[in-house]
Amino acid sequence: MGRTPAFDDAYPRALWELERAHLQARMERPPLPPDRPSEDVLGFALSGGGIRSATFCLGVFQALASLRQLRRIDYLSTVSGGGYFGSFLGRLYRRREVTTVEHVESLLDPAGLGAQRPAAIPDVVAWLRENGRYLSPNGGGDLLIGAAITLRNWLTIHVVVLSFALLMLMTGQLLRVNLEGRCWWFDPGTLDEGRWLWWSPWIALPGVVFLWAATPLSWAFWMTGLWRGRRRLVEWPVWGVLAMGGIAIALVAGWEPLPGVDWWPLVGGVTLVTIGSTGLAWLLLLYVARRSSRGEDFPSPESRKIFEIDRQRNLLSTYLKVALVAGGALLVFALVDSIGQTLYLLRMQSGGGFRDLYAVLASLMGAAAFAQRIATALAGRANGGRLRLPLAAIVTTVALLLVALLLVSLSVLAHAVSWQFQPPSGGPRGDEFRRFVLIVWSLLLLFDLLFGRCWPFINQSSLHSMYSARLTRAFLGASNPRRKGVDRERITDVMPGDNIDPADYWPSPPAPGTTDPTRRPLHLINVTINETVDGRSNVQQQDRKGTGLALGPCSYSVGIRHHAVFPGHQVFLPPSDGRPPGEVTVFPRPRREGEVPVYRVFTAQPGGAGWPGGESLSIGKWTGISGAAFSTGIGSRTSLGLSLLCGLANVRLGYWWHSGVKPTWRAGGRRPWFLEKLFTVQSSLMSEFVSRFHGTSRGHWYLSDGGHFENLGDYELIRRRLRRIVVIDAEADPDYGFEGLANLMRKARLDFGAEIRFLNATEIEALVPKGHQHLFGSLEQLRRGKWTEEPVKDRLADLKRLTVDEPVDEARLSLAHAALARVTYIDEPTTGEAAQAPGWLLYIKPTLVGNEPSDILQYHRAHRHFPQETTADQFFDEAQWESYRALGYHIGRAVFGSGDPTAPGAANAASPPAERIFGPGASPANTVGTTRL
Repeated sequence: MGRTPAFDDAYPRALWELERAHLQARMERPPLPPDRPSEDVLGFALSGGGIRSATFCLGVFQALASLRQLRRIDYLSTVSGGGYFGSFLGRLYRRREVTTVEHVESLLDPAGLGAQRPAAIPDVVAWLRENGRYLSPNGGGDLLIGAAITLRNWLTIHVVVLSFALLMLMTGQLLRVNLEGRCWWFDPGTLDEGRWLWWSPWIALPGVVFLWAATPLSWAFWMTGLWRGRRRLVEWPVWGVLAMGGIAIALVAGWEPLPGVDWWPLVGGVTLVTIGSTGLAWLLLLYVARRSSRGEDFPSPESRKIFEIDRQRNLLSTYLKVALVAGGALLVFALVDSIGQTLYLLRMQSGGGFRDLYAVLASLMGAAAFAQRIATALAGRANGGRLRLPLAAIVTTVALLLVALLLVSLSVLAHAVSWQFQPPSGGPRGDEFRRFVLIVWSLLLLFDLLFGRCWPFINQSSLHSMYSARLTRAFLGASNPRRKGVDRERITDVMPGDNIDPADYWPSPPAPGTTDPTRRPLHLINVTINETVDGRSNVQQQDRKGTGLALGPCSYSVGIRHHAVFPGHQVFLPPSDGRPPGEVTVFPRPRREGEVPVYRVFTAQPGGAGWPGGESLSIGKWTGISGAAFSTGIGSRTSLGLSLLCGLANVRLGYWWHSGVKPTWRAGGRRPWFLEKLFTVQSSLMSEFVSRFHGTSRGHWYLSDGGHFENLGDYELIRRRLRRIVVIDAEADPDYGFEGLANLMRKARLDFGAEIRFLNATEIEALVPKGHQHLFGSLEQLRRGKWTEEPVKDRLADLKRLTVDEPVDEARLSLAHAALARVTYIDEPTTGEAAQAPGWLLYIKPTLVGNEPSDILQYHRAHRHFPQETTADQFFDEAQWESYRALGYHIGRAVFGSGDPTAPGAANAASPPAERIFGPGASPANTVGTTRL
């Protein structure tokens, strides 16, 4: 089987060779081909969905364990909630007591039909059940701890953010007090009768920027290309200057266009601006002309001129955008300062004090705190779909109003501090006044500088640490033998062995010829790199606002074609013998001058490879990042309003990861500003609040839930072109709109040229044995609602000709648990000796068809949203947890077992349908092969 160039980019041969060594060590494994995974390699993808997905996946894998099919899984790709269970299972394989796959299957088998459990291994499933409320497993006490942590972080982050905003406002005050008596427009006076606003002296700055920056840039745009060919005299923009000069001369000579009207101020001002802006425009033209022709080679002088003109206009338009943004920022600053000093003056004139100022600030902080619940609810909704336009507009408006109130309140405070809480007309003056403002400004500057360089604060102040710690103790802790004993069963306590280093979780491949009796699958953890600003990272499309980052035993993969490949995570640990244990190979290798991969080193090394590795994080940390569903950055669903609300409420589960790569601003991106370097923490927080993420073009990457890029976890399995894939889709989908599946299908087609086509009922009848046909259906038949039979005269229609009424009726049932799809690749031949057999994708979704155990059906009657309850619910009680686990076990036994899990002998069913579904060369004509799962 050959490899295409697209396959080599997406899945380098070097990466397959390393993963092949892991797979080859699995017992009873025939030799694997050297160039690509064989047709019997099986991958499972576990979707996001929080505790709901984790618990449902546990039930499915318990069914596989009871059928002795767990050992046949080669790859395990997880996202978010699926990663909760995936990390638990991977940690279980790494237990010292676990020496064979039979031990793992017996631990998960609820019927106890497997091998004898080792005495030292506790009931891991019971631990998971008891910690279904992993955020507050012990009730009110844990909630108080969580509330205390949340309040502490919320207060601290607001102290940092608001003090930085106050520093900016005090900077204006510092400049202002030094201009007292020196500038005519400095007016510390009072409001006259009829004046409703005391304008800030900085209100003139936006006009200055517009006149002396935006106007020359606009003027220069129309002056480009004047030397290309001969122009008529009337086409020269300089005639505008001459015309204005002529009008001025005529006025000097006594010309009066309208008697009684004084034209001198208007004409003089316009003439001055026109002449000045024209001169600046010529200087700008000279500057961009030099920039546009550097280091370029052209076939002819005419082509060079065309390029230079296009480049000059592009640069001038870019500079104009910067000038307008700067002017807008100054306008906002001036308006805030104007409103702040007006409110301060009115308060002083009314004779009131400033005791109620703190009450106003406290109420605003309380409003921000109340916004936490709103932000959590909206983030949960956004995690399942984009916010609709009216709701997005309302959220953005509310967030901007809240920010405006905070800024105005801080402006009032800045004026109060500057005037020492005295009226402006009778307040302090002179050197004492300036000295006091300078001292306050210096203290604020020192405070902000100290916090600006304290990088660990940005991640420790979020909810990520608490969230990942609870996840680690609940799911990885379930595999920790030291948790045995009543005195060590509190999830809020830290125990040795709960967490694990990637080098221990993903060991290096065994030596050739050795075997791994545990047959552990290769676990791939998926997260999202948020990118909303074009940073020339070359790894994402702007609509996606991010790209995937997949961590595995032998690689870090970013996007479609960027990889850091290594023999094992041991290469990132300090060498014990003075020699590096391995080499990191970066893909793609530069193919032309100027091309750089994502993974670059800060110090030049031979060949440009040798990524030193990023910040070292534990498996618990990576699992928490993979499940960071609610945050300021949520991939394609990121919006300004939602980011502002989440930031102000400190609903931040994402993580700023130091990637260890060299920023790409030298390759065309924007160099970080001086203030961004000086106040690193504050600028990063501001980036979160206003949803400006630079992706991989900066050294720090903002990571969040892998579902923000692709929520089913199948992206990495499609990358490897596995021929047998099982997808467990347990994401929140109450309307059965299959948004996550549609997103996967689009990305698989666009990124890897993979077409995923689901079979209809007629095709399923030809493929699936009769004993299992009632379990499989089209995607439409997975929905629940009122089903009616319609006589449709269409040869392509489903066999049963059933349609479901709209909208979905949550009280009713579905017709199937699973669907089946073919996966083909557009660059692979379909005929001839090089033809590739199509891949098969088995899609399982939590559904109810009516034959489930009575307790599951009763829970559905009492909770109509089951089994599609919201992901925002992360507090599962015993009945809820057991219902999802039992449903997963029921569906798993049905799909992979005899077809009827209640039939006699179902536990030892020897012919699961996967034997018939996933055989090589499967097609409706040959009743589908006989390869075992």
